[in-house]
Amino acid sequence: MSDPILSVTGLQVNYGRVEAVRDVSFEVPVGSLVTLVGANGAGKTSVLNAVSGLLRPRQGVITFEGTDVTKWPAHRLVKAGLVQVPEGREILGTLTVAENLTLGGWHRSNSAMHAKVAEVYERFPVLFERRKLHAGALSGGEQQMLAIARALIAEPKILLLDEPSMGLAPKIVDEVFRVIEEIRQTGTTVVLVEQNARRALAAADYGYVLETGEVSHSGPAHELLADEKVIEAYLGLD
Repeated sequence: MSDPILSVTGLQVNYGRVEAVRDVSFEVPVGSLVTLVGANGAGKTSVLNAVSGLLRPRQGVITFEGTDVTKWPAHRLVKAGLVQVPEGREILGTLTVAENLTLGGWHRSNSAMHAKVAEVYERFPVLFERRKLHAGALSGGEQQMLAIARALIAEPKILLLDEPSMGLAPKIVDEVFRVIEEIRQTGTTVVLVEQNARRALAAADYGYVLETGEVSHSGPAHELLADEKVIEAYLGLD
């Protein structure tokens, strides 16, 4: 792999006395799409939350663009270009679509923020059509698009996506993965956490399979898709 934009080494995450992540290490090359897959409870979301500054790891080192960011808070990471779309979308349902998007640019100048909002409206026409509606009135797929669009307002260098297909109809899942590929093609590095292992690996360059808080398999995504042990253990997850 090429030089990583993100490197995670020996990550351990605890919730009190419960060990959610034991010893996870992985690298994300610039411009790539890397996926973390595994069953529920494998530690995927805990890894992402530690990387994005929402959880303080018990042990390990997180390096972003060559800088140790292990102890950085989430807002500082966002300013640096590391942005997460959380599991469950976490949009603000009582605010309008436009207001949700504006919040994505909280750290930017008004002119830069408004220019980026106009750009995401071009990419997501449905959000422009619904810009005056409360976000809670959107369909599940539209809410997911809003969550992704809000993250793009921050102009991420690396975008962390946590279970973007969760709870969505197959046709909408297709659209979400189309958008992810489009984002990746613009040069944004993507880390995808996804329970739909087959779909995630088909979209990715490189994959890591998590099992009970540890990496059990890793390699180029196309090789993992062809690995009989991975197929038997994990590719029924979709």
